[in-house]
Amino acid sequence: LESYLLHNKAFFDQLTGLKNRSGLYEAFHTRILSGQKKTYSIVMGDIDYFKKVNDTYGHECGDKILILVADTIRSHIRPEDCICRWGGEEILLLINGTETVATALAEKIRASIEQACVTEEGTEVSVTMTFGVASYIPGFKINKLIQLADNNLYIGKNNGKNQVVS
Repeated sequence: LESYLLHNKAFFDQLTGLKNRSGLYEAFHTRILSGQKKTYSIVMGDIDYFKKVNDTYGHECGDKILILVADTIRSHIRPEDCICRWGGEEILLLINGTETVATALAEKIRASIEQACVTEEGTEVSVTMTFGVASYIPGFKINKLIQLADNNLYIGKNNGKNQVVS
């Protein structure tokens, strides 16, 4: 039991139940090192105006939003995919598939999040997310792939938010 608890603390985000960075790296390296010749993509998502949610409604509401986003994304991904709370309001997905597959999935997730909300003291609070997508190329280091997805995310952030850029 103690070993299980330590593993969970080391590889999972306590608020959302998603993998953390260590958990994502473990999943990525396990898949790549297993010799599977599959195409993977990284999707980096960031909640738009999250600081404003925390400043306006408080951190408890921000936590509810993070849980809502995590649950919404979790409902869309397949067992072979991996979802991670990258940090703060950033979510990173390791998708088993091409950039086209990952982009379509990110768009479905984006649309679902746009429709969802939490209630805070009688007020409905909703958010949107912007996503950047990059496809794995054999030989690429994961940090390079994450950087490419992050670059696409910031293109979306700088061009109006609430969109998917690949």
